[in-house]
Amino acid sequence: MLYKIVPFLIWFHRFSTLVGKVKVPLLKDVLPEKRTKSQLQPSGLALLILLPGALLQIDLLVRIGEICSMAASGWLGLNLLYAIRQKPVPNDQ
Repeated sequence: MLYKIVPFLIWFHRFSTLVGKVKVPLLKDVLPEKRTKSQLQPSGLALLILLPGALLQIDLLVRIGEICSMAASGWLGLNLLYAIRQKPVPNDQ
């Protein structure tokens, strides 16, 4: 859900007043779907490792799952930074 809300808020805050004045990105261009789907893999891997590790109380699996979860969170942070850094493109005159 975060990947739907954040790009909209960024687009609305940064670009909505510029429509018709300069070239603005489409909402889907603020955070491309390819970037969001790539973050799903480490998140899923973390869940698949962490859940059995926690249920079976296997410390090594829990630690590996935590590392995967931290990597997925870092990836999320990078994707959100990418979205935040979007800037309007000035019109050629």
